[in-house]
Amino acid sequence: AYSPEDIEYARGVAQKYVPQGFSADVRVLKSVPDEAGVRRAVAQILKTRFPGIAAFVDPDDIETLQDLIVAAVNEAITTVEETAARELEKITSAVSMPNLPGMPRM
Repeated sequence: AYSPEDIEYARGVAQKYVPQGFSADVRVLKSVPDEAGVRRAVAQILKTRFPGIAAFVDPDDIETLQDLIVAAVNEAITTVEETAARELEKITSAVSMPNLPGMPRM
């Protein structure tokens, strides 16, 4: 359950963005599925979106699944950063820019 302070904070944020002359009714609900429900949902996502992986992952082995997800996200971040750097290099190598303070020299 949320603390009274959390609920009051949520109400304050809502009031901040409600136009003058209007009111807001803030209801704070917290819903947490049981562990078995999370496992079923993960297994269903794996089966429908990643069938090749689903055959190798036991949905009851949450730790391994967490490690796989973290590794995949880290790999995706690295790939995006490397691709962005290569594409930026292609663009900036064709442009002659003066040496601007605070910018690395090309």
